[in-house]
Amino acid sequence: MEKKCLVSLGETAKEILAKVKKWLISPGGIVTTSLIGVDAILIVVAVMLPEGGDAKGYVTGIATEIIGMIITTIFVQWLFDRSDEKKKQMDEAGMILRADRIVSLLINNYEIYLSWITHDEQTGETAPLDRAFSITDLQYVHDICLSMMKDYTRSRVSLFLENELELRKLFTSLIQNIDYQFNDEILQCQIEFVSLSIKWDVREGILKNETMTFGDGEKKQRFTDEIKRWLSDGTAEKIQKALLEGTLDHSNEMQIYVLLYEMIDRQRLLLVAYREFIKELRSKPSSGWPSAEDWLKKE
Repeated sequence: MEKKCLVSLGETAKEILAKVKKWLISPGGIVTTSLIGVDAILIVVAVMLPEGGDAKGYVTGIATEIIGMIITTIFVQWLFDRSDEKKKQMDEAGMILRADRIVSLLINNYEIYLSWITHDEQTGETAPLDRAFSITDLQYVHDICLSMMKDYTRSRVSLFLENELELRKLFTSLIQNIDYQFNDEILQCQIEFVSLSIKWDVREGILKNETMTFGDGEKKQRFTDEIKRWLSDGTAEKIQKALLEGTLDHSNEMQIYVLLYEMIDRQRLLLVAYREFIKELRSKPSSGWPSAEDWLKKE
């Protein structure tokens, strides 16, 4: 507990020091520093001058006036910095919300495709991202897409992974091009999503299984039929448990499906959090400023 307090105090001290350094190199900081130097000289001169003389009173008066100028300069710089920070905050919000016009479409698709790969029938009803699912539900990943709006010769998982990759690329671009000085929560959601996508990228193995067959002649079967059986009969759950507990002592075809499940299960919660942060950002008012959504409409 004591160590955490010391770390917190250290971080606070660093933040204060950074703000002081920033202020010192600002126009107001430079002027104030110069005025303090001049004022200090005048005070020393005033002290050295004999009492009762006009010169001492004159110098003291100038020193007093300079103190007033210092206070005024500090206040004006504070107002300027506050206004500048508000503008940067709203500019950043505008950039994030403009990008969200595309991000939200990809997240909606992510939600739709997740429903497809975890449900038997494509009834048009979309399961929300915050609804939990198990690895057994992934038994439909290799089923053919039945939507007339998509290529119905492709599997559901191929569409899901294609969209997931597009979302990863967009998040990566936003991470690189937006400073996120005021919206670190959104940044962390994007970073974690991209990290999971890269760390557990099994799309090559998943899609390769769709081209594999075994047996000859009339006994020839698709490998994905076996995958579906393993996902539905509890085999995948056993592999998942052994893999997470570190007791799996051999390679298994189901490992990539366990990793796919773990990736999706974490990503969906990040997207739920991202949506909430965006919702909050859209409606967040600033004192004397329009909401970020109103600011965006002015663009």
